[in-house]
Amino acid sequence: MRIFLYQFVLTFLPVILISAFTTYIFVSKSYEKIELSTEAAASQLQSNLDELLVQLQGYYVGAAEDDRVKWFVEENASYSDYSRLIDVSEVLNGNSVFQDYVRSFTIINFKTNWVFSSRGMYPYDMVINKSTIEKLYHSREEQYNPWYWMFNSDYYEGMMVPREYVNVEGLCFVIRLPAIGRNSNAMVIANIDYNALIAKVGNNLSEYDGAIITDAGNIIYSTDSELAQRLLEQPDGNVVKLSDGRTYMLVKKISTVLGMSYYVAGDTSSTWGDVDSIWGATLIIIVLALVLFGVVVWSSRRLYQPVADLTRHVGTLTGEINESSQESKAGEADIAEKEPSHRTNELESIARQINIIVNNKEQAEELSNVHKEQLISMLTVALIKGEISDDELGRNIEQIGLTEKKFYMVIVAIPRYIDTKEPVEEGASEYPVRRMLEQLPKDIEELMYLPMIAHSGVFVFTIASDSEVALNTKAERLYEALNHYIVGGENKNIELVAGVGRVHENLIELRKAYKEGRKAVEPKVRQISDLSFYTEETDKVKPHYNYDTQLEKKIKQSVEACDMENAGKYTDIFVDDMFRQGVGNDNFVYVYRMIMTIMLVPSEIGISANQDVKDSDIFSKASQIYDANRLKQYLRKDVLEPVILMIDEAQGKRSAEIMEQIKMVVEARDGDVTLAECADLLDYHPNYLWKVIKNERGTTFSDYIADYKLGRAKEMLTTTDMSVAEIAEKLKYTNAQNFIRFFNKMAGVTPGKYRQEFKRK
Repeated sequence: MRIFLYQFVLTFLPVILISAFTTYIFVSKSYEKIELSTEAAASQLQSNLDELLVQLQGYYVGAAEDDRVKWFVEENASYSDYSRLIDVSEVLNGNSVFQDYVRSFTIINFKTNWVFSSRGMYPYDMVINKSTIEKLYHSREEQYNPWYWMFNSDYYEGMMVPREYVNVEGLCFVIRLPAIGRNSNAMVIANIDYNALIAKVGNNLSEYDGAIITDAGNIIYSTDSELAQRLLEQPDGNVVKLSDGRTYMLVKKISTVLGMSYYVAGDTSSTWGDVDSIWGATLIIIVLALVLFGVVVWSSRRLYQPVADLTRHVGTLTGEINESSQESKAGEADIAEKEPSHRTNELESIARQINIIVNNKEQAEELSNVHKEQLISMLTVALIKGEISDDELGRNIEQIGLTEKKFYMVIVAIPRYIDTKEPVEEGASEYPVRRMLEQLPKDIEELMYLPMIAHSGVFVFTIASDSEVALNTKAERLYEALNHYIVGGENKNIELVAGVGRVHENLIELRKAYKEGRKAVEPKVRQISDLSFYTEETDKVKPHYNYDTQLEKKIKQSVEACDMENAGKYTDIFVDDMFRQGVGNDNFVYVYRMIMTIMLVPSEIGISANQDVKDSDIFSKASQIYDANRLKQYLRKDVLEPVILMIDEAQGKRSAEIMEQIKMVVEARDGDVTLAECADLLDYHPNYLWKVIKNERGTTFSDYIADYKLGRAKEMLTTTDMSVAEIAEKLKYTNAQNFIRFFNKMAGVTPGKYRQEFKRK
């Protein structure tokens, strides 16, 4: 009967899942369609309104040069000039083209002290709101343009607006006359009927709701008062839900003429309209599945025989059934019919037999993985000691399955105290740094080609890449990550100093690279504070130039921060120091590296370099400069300035948006994501994401993931009955002990005790 029940569930459960998926696709496409149509309507509304406003503005600027308007500005008009005043009124009232959009007009001649408006002519001294008019006249007086738009939310408080009240309510276009020159003595105020403008382009909102709001929070137009109020409360929101249950998807556009915000809202409530039909069809399919279940029960005798045969066969594979004592298939069928208890437990028997087979396979695979890790460690030690031949190396690489690279490099690291700069002895109490390095986080292990080994009092790290430039970058990233990991752990007074051997093209040369790394770091353990690169000069007694990686780091940080002043200053120091130590004619080796470091900054922070920065002649030009001042000028003008300009233009204000994308990825993956995976999903360089998190949250990606997992763990401990082991499995820990250690380290208390303390509260 279990078989029949499972068959029934497997018949209709996929139907329900398909229906749910269909519903999801349908709703998603509907939302996407609404979003696109709302965006198009908002763009068309903005374009039409702004175009109409520009036409109105152009009309009144042209009207200022009309002879009829000039007459009123230049002459002393009187009541007897009736016909001329009618002409002025015709021009300022928008003529036949714009008269539908002009509510009223007012022209004021401060020279003759006369006012002529849509409601007649009267002396300027009779104006009721004279202070407002004079304020408008002197507003923006220092600007070159004599005209501007304004919106006034104040309205006349009386019942009837008197003739002597100059209408400046709502949207107005103000222009000082004459328009040419700064010595104006008149002003035109055109009061615009904004509702007429909306009606003109209202076809854009025929299927949508919306609103138009000024920067000061004044609602000029709205199709729904509650929607407009919500827009004032959430001016940058994407979705608004009203009290009657309606949900709107918002698109906001900014007027290029007035600077006001145009909002168009698409109603998403209709997206669920056709979902009922999908689930109606699903219900019919479930009914059919019930009928099918009855047919399956009816045919139980025929279905049972293959199960009995399978039980016998699996038992034979595990050795629990003696082949010689097996009965014939017909005999077994008779037994199955006579012994219901045996038939009831046959599936459990099959599961138990298969578990035996699977467990044996998993144990073999686990043993193989452990054996492989041991082989790689043994191979690394043999390479460092020079105890393996070229042929043996080839066979080992093929057996282990390592992927060969074009270039290899060895980093030799020595721990020392930060305050005294003295190396840490292996027997010192602080030497748990070795234990930490043997349990490196996954993101650090991904930078290494071979596992870390401790050899002759130093730590040896091997890295590899198909690009020599990328190899140098990887060395610096590994060094910085190791120091951050150590100082951020239980060894806060210990750091690593490291020497880097030269780049080699064959893995068999690993011992040579190891010796070069030791030569680079050991004599300088108490002096250097960063990576020390091995050069041929390292073995010579005569003075040589030691490439200052700390200075290089400062230049790199200045470029990332678009700080041209400091970048130029540090570059000048680099050139002066190089020439002072007598490497003038050999400087191209060090200059090449400095240029490459600067040029790699954009790609490290996720920006594609443009053609100007990728100039193929940039290295050849640098190698031909042997004068310090000329080299400084060249590095500033041809290297620093183009790179910094490109970064400054590309970065903008993306950090907050990218941080939000990182947060969404971490939540979607429930914290089970590495920096490299996150960068691949978001299409950014890992270094750039690392810097964004550092700038936005003041922490590293690893610490950000740890904080997220701690929060999820606390949530599950306090809101569910899941065991600690289940929570550890949910958060992708290999075992419960690792999770308990993590939680105790982060929260200062074990998970069980944390749950008990929460329940007491």
